[in-house]
Amino acid sequence: MAAFEERKGHPMTKRSAALSYGVVLVCTCVLVAIAILPAAGAGQTAHDQEIMRQARRAYYNLRKEGLVEFQCEMIPDWNAILAAQGAADASANQRAMRTLEQLRFRVFMGADDNVKVTHTVVDSSNSRETEGLQKIYGGMEQMVVGIYTTVSPFLLTSPFPTEETPFHLEEVDGAYRLAYKEGSADVETRMGKNYGVSELKVTTAEFTSSIWPTFLKNPKGLLVNGYRATYKGANAPGEIGLLVDMAYQEVSGLQLFQALKVTANVGGETSRINVQFAGCQVKTR
Repeated sequence: MAAFEERKGHPMTKRSAALSYGVVLVCTCVLVAIAILPAAGAGQTAHDQEIMRQARRAYYNLRKEGLVEFQCEMIPDWNAILAAQGAADASANQRAMRTLEQLRFRVFMGADDNVKVTHTVVDSSNSRETEGLQKIYGGMEQMVVGIYTTVSPFLLTSPFPTEETPFHLEEVDGAYRLAYKEGSADVETRMGKNYGVSELKVTTAEFTSSIWPTFLKNPKGLLVNGYRATYKGANAPGEIGLLVDMAYQEVSGLQLFQALKVTANVGGETSRINVQFAGCQVKTR
C-alpha cells in the first residue's frame, strides 16, 4: 500500500488539492492559497504604507507567538461520513466501520510551514477495499494540506504584500480595496476598516479563485476561523465550491485547530467531512 508521499513547495505554487475519500466519500475540491513574495518596485504613499503596516499587525500569527513546529492526531468522524452517504445496508456500514476505525492519522507542520500527514496502513486482501483505502489516505492528506495552505497567510505569514511590492489601495464603500500583481497573477483583496480581509481573489490565465475568510477577535489579533472558496478553471465546465469551519484549542498558549468541518460541492454533488485534532504537541522558540 502506498506510503505517505511528501509534497513540498511554496504556498503560491500549491494551487490545488484534491479531496477524495474512496468508497466512503468521493469529492474533488481545489484550494487556492496566496503567499506574498517580495518584488522590486516603487513605494506607495506614506499613508498607504501606514495602512498596510497596521493591516499586517492586525492578525494573530503563530510564528510571532513563538511556534516552531507542532503535531496532532487527526480523528475523522467516520460515522458522519457514512451517514452522509445514505447507505441502506447496515451490515455494509458495520464492515466499513471496522476497517475505518483501524486508521490513524497524524498531522505535522515544521518550521518551513509545510504540512505532512502520516497514517497507519490497514492490510486488506480485497483489491477493491485496498483501492478505496488508498484514496482515503490520499484524500485526507490532500484535504488537510490544502486547508493549511489556504489559511497559512492568515496564521503563519501575511495576506498582504511586502513594503517593496507595488500595490494600489483605495477606499470603496467604507472599506479598502487592494490590488497588486504576484507574478502573472492579478490579486485583489477587500478588507474592512479593522483590516479583516472579506475577500481575496486571484485571477490568472488558467483559473479564477476567490476566498471569503471569517475571523474571531482574539486579544492577540484577528484569528481566521473559516472560509468559503470557489475555483473556476479557464476551460472547466463548472465551478468548485468549498466551505470550511474551524474550531480552536489552546496548546501551550498557542491557538491550534481542534476541529474542521468541510463541505465541498463538485459538479452539483455535495460531500461533507468532520475531523477532530487531539494529543497535540508543540515546539516553541
